[in-house]
Amino acid sequence: MHSWKRSLTLLAGGIVLSTSGCDLSDLIFAGNPVPTAVSGTTTSDVHTLSVAGGKYGVESIDWAEGGVTGGLDRPCFLQVTFRSLADEVLNPATENTVQKSVNVCNAGSYTNVSLESVDLRFAKESYATGNVDDWHLFANSVQTCDSSQTSNDRIKGIAIWGVAQNAAVVPTATDYKCTSSAGGATISGPCRDEEVHRDIATQKNCGTWSPLVTCPAGQIASGVNVHVDGNEIVGLGLQCDTVISNPSTP
Repeated sequence: MHSWKRSLTLLAGGIVLSTSGCDLSDLIFAGNPVPTAVSGTTTSDVHTLSVAGGKYGVESIDWAEGGVTGGLDRPCFLQVTFRSLADEVLNPATENTVQKSVNVCNAGSYTNVSLESVDLRFAKESYATGNVDDWHLFANSVQTCDSSQTSNDRIKGIAIWGVAQNAAVVPTATDYKCTSSAGGATISGPCRDEEVHRDIATQKNCGTWSPLVTCPAGQIASGVNVHVDGNEIVGLGLQCDTVISNPSTP
């Protein structure tokens, strides 16, 4: 549990959309996704996970390795959970989510015991306070860890970073007001990014972390590009887009 706690207010950049005349009930991606580079190894076998209609952003990633029959120790199953963009403000307590997955395990077999998850709900809950406990974060960066075994590119760790979508404007430090009661006194100031935005998980043999890849400023992830080599996942990238109010809505 972090000692710093986020305390967003509705007047401190929390609802940029409402001040720009947009309709919070019908948020949508602009429809011009931009791919990031790949964290890990780039291949020609790319599986893009996204939700049709453009109304769901990336919230979490689960992945698992194959068992003896599925490809022992090979990361071969990956599932992305997408959350409704409108949930950020209008439906904070709901679970309006959609899952998309890729399974390249031999015979589709992976082990539940190897399942790991990086989830921005947990990153949020570790520091959110006050009236915005249930605000949602959406991914805008991803990083992967290669196997410690030589010449082995399979993914052994994933980290994701997220932001409150706020009209998909990446928040500045002043958008995240944090407090610390250390030493008996309450001190307010900007949150430290590494403490409030990230969730990370690793499998055994996580070796070297590949470079972080990040959406352009003002965009969040509408999809995940999964790079596959045979029956193992070796790299990840994001599809990034800008959130707008649906122009087809009267």
